[in-house]
Amino acid sequence: MNTRLIQFRAKHFQTGEWIHGAYVPVTASHFPMIYTLDGDRHRVDENTVGQYAGMCDDNEQEIYEGDIVKYGNEKGIVVFDEGRFLCDDRGIHVEDLYIAYFNNDCNIIGNICDNPELMPEEDGK
Repeated sequence: MNTRLIQFRAKHFQTGEWIHGAYVPVTASHFPMIYTLDGDRHRVDENTVGQYAGMCDDNEQEIYEGDIVKYGNEKGIVVFDEGRFLCDDRGIHVEDLYIAYFNNDCNIIGNICDNPELMPEEDGK
């Protein structure tokens, strides 16, 4: 049986450090948390939460929701919609992440939290 890693990342609400692990949107403390594999829990900024897409880019970096990827001559924001990960260029073009990945070189160039200036323009250019 194949298993797939279900993992999230988000920024720590005070330090801004990226935390990876299991995401719990609301806890008894009423704050979103990420629980790491070593058992620690961290309060996170819910606006930075992104799920692991289950693949790595050409440089072996894990691809997450909110990453900005360059594939071929295009770039897009990784989003999760209707049960699949997509590359959204903020225009009319939306590419399935797996198709973009397997048909082109695919590299993370940033993410929407740390590098908003790298996001595609609204018209997809």
